[in-house]
Amino acid sequence: MKVERAVTATSAGSSFSQMVVDHATGPGAVEKPRFDALMPSEMSGGRPQFRKVPVPQHRFAPLKRYWMEICTPVYEHMKVDI
Repeated sequence: MKVERAVTATSAGSSFSQMVVDHATGPGAVEKPRFDALMPSEMSGGRPQFRKVPVPQHRFAPLKRYWMEICTPVYEHMKVDI
C-alpha cells in the first residue's frame, strides 16, 4: 500500500495536508476471507433465544400505546421477533 501526503494551501494562507491512499492490488495484496451467510438456526445452535427486559411500572402505559410503532421497525430491519 502506498501512502502519500499532499499539502494544500487555502485562501487564508494556511495549509493543511491530506492523506492519499493507494490500495494494494498486486500479487502481495491480502484478500479478505469470504464467508457464507449463516441461517438463524446456525447462530443460536438451533435453540430459540429469549431475553427479559425490565420495564418500570410508570412506562407500561406508553409502551402498550406505542408497541406497534416500536415493534414494526425492529422486526422489518433487524428480523427480530419480539
